[in-house]
Amino acid sequence: MVFENSDGKLEGMCITIPLNKTGWNKLINGKLAEADLDSKTIFDNSRDKEIGLHIYHIERFSDGKGFYKNSLNGLNSVLENLRKTNPKLNIIGFSALCVTSQGIGLFYNKFNCQERNFINTENILKRNGKLEIFNATSQKQLSEKLRQNYEYLNRCKMFVLYPNEPSLVWEFLK
Repeated sequence: MVFENSDGKLEGMCITIPLNKTGWNKLINGKLAEADLDSKTIFDNSRDKEIGLHIYHIERFSDGKGFYKNSLNGLNSVLENLRKTNPKLNIIGFSALCVTSQGIGLFYNKFNCQERNFINTENILKRNGKLEIFNATSQKQLSEKLRQNYEYLNRCKMFVLYPNEPSLVWEFLK
């Protein structure tokens, strides 16, 4: 979804991957990467009655606060359209693989999403103005990178939210 203001200026975008139950469960449990999603894991409105919503990318281009509300309202509109031909459609969960401090802040602090079974070991480092994803499996590996003048930004986190958990998300997604 692409969002523009009344002057046609780009305000932001939100890319959501709709997944069937099997695909969503594999993704949130680290058994499937976002890049490996295919027709067997993507939600099909003519076949599936359950949908897992995975936010692939969300970005605000304006200085306005509350862009997440536009994104969630837009996503709810999509769900309402799907329910016109699939009235029993049920949301089984909401997720995102967050790789920035802003994304972590939105999904953890604002949306109350939590890390679950899958704890991602990828870390975002920066050196000479370039970002690098580093899979740290030990403190020794991470310390070596830091000695090489890398700046530590954050660890990537797979956040998950279920419909029975309290969240602002459920105020928008019905």
